[in-house]
Amino acid sequence: DGRVYALDLKDGTELWKFDTEGAGFIASPTILDGRAYLGDLDGVVRAFDVASGEVVWSFETGLEVDAAATVHRGRILVGSQDATLYCLDAKSGELVWKYQIADQIRCSPTLVEDRVFVAGCDGFLHIIGLENGEEIAKVEIGGPTGVTPAVVGDRLFLGTEDGRFLAIDWRKAELLWSWEEPRGQSIRSCPAVTDERVVFGTRGRQVIALDQTTGKEVWTFAA
Repeated sequence: DGRVYALDLKDGTELWKFDTEGAGFIASPTILDGRAYLGDLDGVVRAFDVASGEVVWSFETGLEVDAAATVHRGRILVGSQDATLYCLDAKSGELVWKYQIADQIRCSPTLVEDRVFVAGCDGFLHIIGLENGEEIAKVEIGGPTGVTPAVVGDRLFLGTEDGRFLAIDWRKAELLWSWEEPRGQSIRSCPAVTDERVVFGTRGRQVIALDQTTGKEVWTFAA
């Protein structure tokens, strides 16, 4: 309905609400140090004071924001369907840098060490320098995706709209293995990782667990 609500966790009492008078939200809020950062379907990213609901700052991207922002060392990173990853100052909302790709960004950026990982609808995994927003490398993933990459150790995992699930060595920017959904069903869920397994859902109503090292199927659950 285009509103942001704050509720008391104990009893659900409404503490405050803010009406954007806009299209609404898909993205989840990211909360850190007394502020909530949230982008909407009109492409506006806002920083709210968690206690009062006051808008501390706002920043306009070109198109809708579909995923949660990532916060790191005083900066906000958020992707937009205008094919741009924005890095903003968390306190002021001022632009620090931006990185543009050839098609929409629908995922949350993943941060490891000094790198940002963004999987795009342009069919590439982009590896970007966190400090300056410059491209370090990119890896072809064979199709568009809105999945937020998951990382454990040197391995990065993500699925695509064409039903492929990939493991990539992010340090070398090389594909390690790929798994294909037998019926070509798209993968839109973000993967969960353990020490040995990587688990994700498909649009074919299945939950799949793969061996992290080999990519071989360990088990399947049909929902």
